[in-house]
Amino acid sequence: MWTKIKTLKFDLVCGVPYTALPVATCISTNYDVPMVMRRKEEKTYGTRKCIEGAFNQNKNHQDHCIIIEDLITSGTSIVETYEALSSVGIAVKDALVLIDREQGGEKNLSKYNIKLHSVTTITDILQILSRSKQLTEQLVTKVEIFLRENQSVPLNLQSNTATATTATTATTATTTATCASSGNVVSNLEDEKKNHTKRIPFEKRLELIPNKVGKRLVQIMLQKKTCLCVAADVTTCSQLLQLADHVGPFICLLKTHVDILTDFDKQSLVQLKALADKHNFLIFEVDRKFADIGNTVKQQFSGGVYNIVSWADIINCHTLPGPGIIDGLKEAAIEYHGKKKENEIYHGLLLLAEMSSEGNLITPDYTRHSVALAEHEKYKEFVIGFISMGKVSSNPTLLHMTPGVSIQNKGDNLGQQYLTPEHVICEKGTDVIIVGRGIYQSKDPAKSAKEYQDKSWEAYLKSLNNFDTFNLKILERGEMYTMFLFFATGRPVHYYRRLPFFYSVGDTNTIQIYHNSTLIQKTYSKMNCSNYRHTK
Repeated sequence: MWTKIKTLKFDLVCGVPYTALPVATCISTNYDVPMVMRRKEEKTYGTRKCIEGAFNQNKNHQDHCIIIEDLITSGTSIVETYEALSSVGIAVKDALVLIDREQGGEKNLSKYNIKLHSVTTITDILQILSRSKQLTEQLVTKVEIFLRENQSVPLNLQSNTATATTATTATTATTTATCASSGNVVSNLEDEKKNHTKRIPFEKRLELIPNKVGKRLVQIMLQKKTCLCVAADVTTCSQLLQLADHVGPFICLLKTHVDILTDFDKQSLVQLKALADKHNFLIFEVDRKFADIGNTVKQQFSGGVYNIVSWADIINCHTLPGPGIIDGLKEAAIEYHGKKKENEIYHGLLLLAEMSSEGNLITPDYTRHSVALAEHEKYKEFVIGFISMGKVSSNPTLLHMTPGVSIQNKGDNLGQQYLTPEHVICEKGTDVIIVGRGIYQSKDPAKSAKEYQDKSWEAYLKSLNNFDTFNLKILERGEMYTMFLFFATGRPVHYYRRLPFFYSVGDTNTIQIYHNSTLIQKTYSKMNCSNYRHTK
């Protein structure tokens, strides 16, 4: 740590209480630098000082102090120490930390004209542990995504009287973050939703999703370039099959409603499965909305006249009954295939976290509890996401599907509220739009489905503006390969590639593209390379 600051001009060091005090003490004794100590609380006896130690109090000859800390997230503890030192006339221009977690601390300190010096960063640590095989690739990716979504942790100052050098006031802010490993639920749902809308590309999320059906759904979305699910709320089997055949080429998912089919028969379901294979889409029996105790929903899913487990890829449920409803559905899914291992579940469950109808009784607390269930380690192989009005979880393995979507923003006389594809994907952060009447009631359902397909995928690509994107297209042996490189905070954090191409980073401003160990492209600057395309 000393090598980071030995060339700087300073008179004192001060360790942030209390973890960094031993570090500051070692620097002080080993390198003969005077040290002052900040008390977190002023004593009611003795000197009653907040800063202990010898220092120059002459305003014309201020002592300059370097603040020492073990690690930095938002920089709150460093700013609080800066305020205490400033209050007694000690100047602070630099702060030294062992680890920078790269979550906005450096930017926050710059508002106080404090320059951050760090020995290492969390990204450096991840790279070292990854290269030495101490961390799995999946865990590294999860941490990278967590850091990407939490790059601007605000200060949480206990004092509201401090004045920043470059700002009129430093206001108190409360921050809550979702831990990458535990997926804890935040207390302020609306504030967290603003952070959730940052988009992680489907290519990267595909690597993380543990459920086979969830993974297959994302693969279909990428292959067909669609975020569209059509709600087939028709009343006869012939209408269902005709609609599925017409819209099949443009969708990733077909939402069925077997309860309203007046001429239901099992042969029609066989034909529906054949159409799903033909057009490459999954089947979502959504309107069952399981909402009973575990044993009952297990029988509803795997038995009865509809025998849903035998033909539906995805189902959904209310979380009102508690975790038992998920356990019951999960058991039915495992038993149907004769499997006893969770990683061999061939069904996916969506939790109903929010609804699109006006006046519904789902509360923010209910939504938070639903998110907590979905993020629980026990259900990661079965729960694939939510029915919601936007993104309610930052867990990249969970998908969000939003109903009530229409190109024309409107509503109906029964309380349904419609939102546009661009609004729910770009602003709300959803992954899949669910469209019903706008397609199946149109004069040409196939044409309408194609329009929604295009609108949904355009919105998805637009939502990737949260990233700096390098999109390189290379023609090799008559085939077009596409490589997407995603950059964040000056480092290549997210990327997707199709073999045999890979890339190498020369420094923080350049990349090189290789094919079979041969450099095939010159070094490209990452500056202004968003949506850049090149054909060899």
